[in-house]
Amino acid sequence: SEVLNSGIKSIAPLARLKELTIEKEIEVLPPILLDKDLIRQVFINLLSNAVKYTRAKGKVTVSTGVNEQEVWFSVRDTGMGIDPKEHRKIFEKFYRSNHQEIKGIEGSGLGLALVMEIVELHKGNISVESSLGKGAVFKVAFPREGS
Repeated sequence: SEVLNSGIKSIAPLARLKELTIEKEIEVLPPILLDKDLIRQVFINLLSNAVKYTRAKGKVTVSTGVNEQEVWFSVRDTGMGIDPKEHRKIFEKFYRSNHQEIKGIEGSGLGLALVMEIVELHKGNISVESSLGKGAVFKVAFPREGS
């Protein structure tokens, strides 16, 4: 929870420039063994992508949750969305969608590949739900101790 709140604080100025709302649905999570700096990098990357690919006056929502097996967080946006055919490809190094709307948006195609590597190093998983014009939800989950 501390890592997420800190990440939101660092991205808030970019969101304000686009007049985006960042909503938080963050509950206190149980402690799990993770590299705090790397997980912060994962979160900031997902959050900055959400801000980057959401049009002015849109919304980004950060949520957390916990169950018997895992602790998770998600970043949901009201942005341009991702074609379901590209869901796997976006995690490949240097992949950039050729969708018309993102042509003018800068990026190297490395961010989500790095996110995937860090999440997998922590024995977690990442998923995406999205379709064009409908925004995107990225969910990152890590196993709880003993599960």
